[in-house]
Amino acid sequence: MSVEDRRSAIVAAAVPLFLEGGLAITTREVAEAAGIAEGTIFRAFADKNELVEAVIASALDPTVADEALAAIDPTLPLAERLIAAVDVLRERVTTFTRVMALTGPLRSGQVGQPKPPVALLRLDALFAADADQLRIPPAEASHLLRGLIVANVHPSFHPGVPRSSAAIVDLFLHGVQA
Repeated sequence: MSVEDRRSAIVAAAVPLFLEGGLAITTREVAEAAGIAEGTIFRAFADKNELVEAVIASALDPTVADEALAAIDPTLPLAERLIAAVDVLRERVTTFTRVMALTGPLRSGQVGQPKPPVALLRLDALFAADADQLRIPPAEASHLLRGLIVANVHPSFHPGVPRSSAAIVDLFLHGVQA
């Protein structure tokens, strides 16, 4: 296994551990989760800090969300496409929130700049097929839906149990008026 493949496998095992347990997770726990000896971690990473930086970068990488949004069947009805998109974006917001709780505010130089928000363009595209049924442009609808997702998922904006993806889409498409 190449060093890069080994690093990727270690990070894949470490991400859920750090997101659940925070910085108190030990390299021994990471090694156990990855099914390797603890020393293998230090042949792939200089120290625990370098591993944590790789975990953060992986957790913030928008590629998974982008691929999931791209896989949504564009022939589905608008509400079904949006529910699938909200599922993806809820997970993205939840992961981002956990990373921020793990690391605190990003300090300059600690984590590289995030990739461009390609996934957001995918969300815009989900609206495009039904643009003639919208009162606002697809990009604006996408922006508003993202805001509603954050408002319903981020713990500091939504007390109690967050709404389901279907409930978010219903609220978005039909409003609050009875």
